[in-house]
Amino acid sequence: MKILIDSKHGLGDCVQIIPMLQIIRDNYPDCYLAVIVRNKASRELLQAASVTIDEYYYLDMQTITIKKLLALIVSLRHQVFDYFIISPISTKWKAIIFALLTGAKRCIGEQYQKMDKYQIDNTVHMVERNLNLLRCICKIPDQKINPELKVDKNSFTSIIKQDGIKIIGICIGGGTAVVINHERIYPRKWSIEKIKLVIKNVLDYGYKVVLFGGQDEIKELEHLSNILGHQNLYDFVGKTDIKESIILAAQCDLLIGVDTGMQHIADAVKTKTISLFGPTNPLTHGAYSDKAVFIEADCKCEYKYCYGTNMYWQCKDRKCLNDISAEHVINKMLQEKVWK
Repeated sequence: MKILIDSKHGLGDCVQIIPMLQIIRDNYPDCYLAVIVRNKASRELLQAASVTIDEYYYLDMQTITIKKLLALIVSLRHQVFDYFIISPISTKWKAIIFALLTGAKRCIGEQYQKMDKYQIDNTVHMVERNLNLLRCICKIPDQKINPELKVDKNSFTSIIKQDGIKIIGICIGGGTAVVINHERIYPRKWSIEKIKLVIKNVLDYGYKVVLFGGQDEIKELEHLSNILGHQNLYDFVGKTDIKESIILAAQCDLLIGVDTGMQHIADAVKTKTISLFGPTNPLTHGAYSDKAVFIEADCKCEYKYCYGTNMYWQCKDRKCLNDISAEHVINKMLQEKVWK
């Protein structure tokens, strides 16, 4: 049997398909399992899971050329997949057309069902939505299956001195950008000044801070210039690949950040997380774990959890995130006994 999985989205989305991949492999140990991912980072992330993937295909809808897209379609059709399982996140009409072009014998996805996508976005967790797609071809265990990533902690320990002092990771990124009229908008971004206050408090408690972020976040370091030289602050923004980021997350006692892929990665390596949520619902898009802690602002908004709607990128005041204070995050750390 040949099975193709659609996972051409963010890193967090890749983490959330790991239970699906595991169940497919458990049910069909000899199947040919292939995954469509956005980029090399997504591939390296899935390679850190304990699931054997036979082939990876790359598809970034924002950058791929017509020539490369046609070549990909030809390659997929040549395989003659028995099943193509479509990500719930993929846009309905694009997903259906692409699925048709793959030539798969049978396509499975929410896109073929009559349902309110916005409503289900806020009622069923993404991990469970992925698993539900398998019910027609796999036996699904009754118990909850958490995404897990394996990591060799010994391969990166020399960078952070292991002296018993707690390590708090802080992700300064704002999640995946939305490009509107050539402008990059970050609907999940939290104030860098508030992040700075949290960092200073952690350092004042005598703990170490590890900064996480990609190339887009390098410019944010200007706002942290007067604390970057602190002996207990380790700046890895834009300096690590996904493999190294996974290892760093595993070394942290806690990771703080908005709803980004790093929070899912940290949770998958069994690191405790405190995540700030606004336009996305933590119960459906947060880390799929009992140890994950979520923070939301106490604000009233008629467009609450606007992810999946036009308001997600049109909102001007973003009170759902802006009303979360640095003190709120610090108090949550105290409640969770992080300082013990």
